[in-house]
Amino acid sequence: MISQRLKYVIFGAVFVAEVVVLAIWGYLTPGRAIPNEQAVLVLGGTALLVALGSVLTYRLVFGATRKLSGASLPAMPAGSRVVLSKSARTTSIWTAGSFVFLLTLGAISLGAAFNGFTGLTVLGLSSPLLASMVLGLAGLSAAVVGTCYLVYRLDLPNGRIRRRVRAFERGWHV
Repeated sequence: MISQRLKYVIFGAVFVAEVVVLAIWGYLTPGRAIPNEQAVLVLGGTALLVALGSVLTYRLVFGATRKLSGASLPAMPAGSRVVLSKSARTTSIWTAGSFVFLLTLGAISLGAAFNGFTGLTVLGLSSPLLASMVLGLAGLSAAVVGTCYLVYRLDLPNGRIRRRVRAFERGWHV
């Protein structure tokens, strides 16, 4: 339920707000170099304002809903706690690290591809810009395939996969 996922709602709202702010900023300042300090202030301020606004709105909407219905979030029994084994913690850390790496690779590659495409459109054909665009698209493709692979491998033991990809299952014993 969305009422139990405040963190993800905030991340989504900040992401959408950042895209809107960057689009408007790019429209208002075409072709100008933006100093890093100004970018940090604008984007960081946007993220902070959206996060605070999301928390307040979330509390108003879902807090009032809980008060009216008399419902509360389900509580865990006293003393219950999920304890992961060392191998499970290590696996979780590697999985999280892999997702962060793939997300970073995708973001950097997307930027390089857009930069190369924009440069080719504005400045004309040149080898460095073409190489930037091709490398950006290759990195973005690798990030997408890597993410699909990682999600597939994580879901493989659950048995909910409808379409099997044998290449992704090499070395995996279910």
